[in-house]
Amino acid sequence: PHHVSLKQYAHDLLEYFVKSFEQIYGQMYMAPNIHGLLHLVDDYDRFGPLDNCSTFSFENYMKVLKSMIRKPHKPLEQVIIRYNEGEKSTSNLKKKCNIINNNEGLLLRPHNKGPLINNLVTNPQFSTLILGNYKLKTSVDAD
Repeated sequence: PHHVSLKQYAHDLLEYFVKSFEQIYGQMYMAPNIHGLLHLVDDYDRFGPLDNCSTFSFENYMKVLKSMIRKPHKPLEQVIIRYNEGEKSTSNLKKKCNIINNNEGLLLRPHNKGPLINNLVTNPQFSTLILGNYKLKTSVDAD
């Protein structure tokens, strides 16, 4: 629910917290995110409740972007180069790996190592299945 009447109170509390943060936690823990708290109420006015504007999917992708950067200078150029390298290798991989792609999913990495159910299944075996946003790998215990 929208609690418009509490916006100013929330702003005042956040402002007090940000001003007191360094004194409470120390300079070494000061970060730009602390200052960002001052903008939460404005963001509420602009975008609605925080649940409406989650950045989790982007934050989750940050590790991928960071892994594309090898040197501290020109990070954007490095990300573009790594992305293009990945596109080329994916295209080459599809040509080499007998990938089966249909409307239901994508099967990758064919193998013949089993296990099979009482040797009843003789269809091709694959170690990776992609369904929409989900990827299952037989090589990952959690999957």
